Amino acid sequence: MNEANNLVTQFLQALEEREIDTASALLAPEVEMIFPGGAVFTRLEDLVAWAKPRYRWVRKAVTRMDTAETQDGTAVFCQGTLYGEWPDGASFDNIRFAD
Repeated sequence: MNEANNLVTQFLQALEEREIDTASALLAPEVEMIFPGGAVFTRLEDLVAWAKPRYRWVRKAVTRMDTAETQDGTAVFCQGTLYGEWPDGASFDNIRFAD
């Protein structure tokens, strides 16, 4: 696994463990996280607050990471599925994601 993929893996693990300071340190200062429905976040604390009523907990099962060199650096494309529990305790899995 290359350095860029390692950074993405570290970020996802820190975020899942709610180590927000660690995860935030891995993001670019001008980060913009865009989610379905037009939700846009520039801080992880806001993302976590937005997600709190949506999931009791959620994790990512990464099935693929691809990298591409761009003019601005390296881009990492991460794909897989989400699994976890809805607020009512019902479990879910196999929801595809692409970051």
